Amino acid sequence: MSEAKLSGYTHWIAILGAPAGDDGSMSAPLLRRASRALELWRKTPDALLMCLGAAVANRHAESVVMREWLLAQGVPNDALWAETVTTTTREQARLLSRLCRDHAPQRLCVVSDRSHLPRTGFMLRRAGLGRTALCLVGARLPEGKRTLALQILHELSAWPADLAVMGFRPRG
Repeated sequence: MSEAKLSGYTHWIAILGAPAGDDGSMSAPLLRRASRALELWRKTPDALLMCLGAAVANRHAESVVMREWLLAQGVPNDALWAETVTTTTREQARLLSRLCRDHAPQRLCVVSDRSHLPRTGFMLRRAGLGRTALCLVGARLPEGKRTLALQILHELSAWPADLAVMGFRPRG
């Protein structure tokens, strides 16, 4: 979608993608994230909801599936922006950083799973997110200990690659 729409909003709520269902439906992670973003938007209806994510696991773009669901929940088209290019959190962090530099929102809220937030925050800072006020918002925890354990293992296994690519600089 056109970036021209972004300059008209001072508050952005960005939803990081997760694979959609094979049939194009909302997967559990997408539903958790989009539902949490919808709660935030209802408290701040002048915010722009940004849906991020390409088709990664199947032919259905994560951002498009989220956008369609949000429209069905009553969010007006004018309050939605979607992109279908980014395939990783790292790419999404770089995109958000560039968009913030180019369009200077006053506030950016990034919604993802709670287990994903530490790595997301790290990548946003490493991507150069400047003076924009940033808040990281966690979706509710998944049902079942096994699902949560798998999420945590996934996050732990992703850190080394992100540190290598985004750069690790020890303090001191």
